[in-house]
Amino acid sequence: AARDPGAVVSSFVVTPRIREGLEVILGRIRSGRGCGAFLKGSFGSGKSHFLSYLSLLLSGRPLPSPPGEDGPLPAGLRTATVSLVRYPAARSLEDIVLGALGHEGPVRDREAAVGGLAGNGAVIIIDELSEFLRSKPSTAAFHEDVRFLQFLGEFSLRRPLWVVASLQEWIEETGHISSDMFNRIKDRYPVRIHLTAEHIEEIIDRRIVVKKPGAGAVIDEVFSALRRHYPHMPLGRDEFGRTYPLHPAAVRMLAGLS
Repeated sequence: AARDPGAVVSSFVVTPRIREGLEVILGRIRSGRGCGAFLKGSFGSGKSHFLSYLSLLLSGRPLPSPPGEDGPLPAGLRTATVSLVRYPAARSLEDIVLGALGHEGPVRDREAAVGGLAGNGAVIIIDELSEFLRSKPSTAAFHEDVRFLQFLGEFSLRRPLWVVASLQEWIEETGHISSDMFNRIKDRYPVRIHLTAEHIEEIIDRRIVVKKPGAGAVIDEVFSALRRHYPHMPLGRDEFGRTYPLHPAAVRMLAGLS
């Protein structure tokens, strides 16, 4: 089901990394230069939230302090949002994406089908791509979906089409891809945004663990005591305070396990 727009906006934390990623994507769209973009992050890092917020930005919904306010978006821009967790792995990526753009019936010519649906410009937002590819029932089905991704990337080099897909791992890590095909995918999806443990720490600090007035003094005492016991600890006060009561190393370890 679609996320509630109000809930997306109220709970979204625009960290510096998020703002940078949004500005890169919106800048590409405003320039009219099509491209592909991969958004990578571990489970719980906020990838789906990022894509939901991007979808709201593209819909023209007034948002508080949206990133990249340097001009209007192209008129008549179409947006198709696909959450692949809703579809069985037996479905082809081409069928799912073209259906989201409004296509019905068999596809005889990809170029004509995508060109007709994209019109003067379109953004395709795909969530949970790597997990979908990993679950494909056969190697042939996996390669066919990767070929369709490659086609979309090639199409975006010639026409105003933007593909933004989220992954838990980079595309080359989802299954066996030949070096030639990997290089083609890499060239056609040049924008790569990585939500790291540092981004998760900022979310913890600004949204999950809200410090009460006076908490800073208590955290100072805890940190000082920790420093006395471990004088060579490679950890600063600000870094420690962002995730307190969780240790930053624990946050990074958990992010790496997901």
